[in-house]
Amino acid sequence: MIVKNTRNNQVELAFGKGDICIAGGYIRDEMLNKMGLVSFINQDARDIGIEGIIKGGTPYLVGEFPVIMTFTKTESIDALISQLLQAKEEMKVEVNFETLEHDGVCDSSHLNNCLMSMNDNFGN
Repeated sequence: MIVKNTRNNQVELAFGKGDICIAGGYIRDEMLNKMGLVSFINQDARDIGIEGIIKGGTPYLVGEFPVIMTFTKTESIDALISQLLQAKEEMKVEVNFETLEHDGVCDSSHLNNCLMSMNDNFGN
């Protein structure tokens, strides 16, 4: 679910229930250069990975989506994919919360108070 936290002006994309439709494509800028685009919009929950409310091959107005990511360089997409794969791998690792310096368990409704473990990060 896409949630906007007005207290800290942060948008959270909470994945895992099939209720966010993700669509990739492209747009052209004012110089007619292609820009990669990934859009996100809420939808009714469904099995993860099946076609959502945005149908492939159908044109949509970018303004219809509450969250969009645009890319002018393919290297930026590679950097994002790298971080998504890193997050995926971190989810597979078992953590002994007793050895952490903080209380370990994070209330997902208050993410801004959670400590984030970060290994590598890349600019784009």
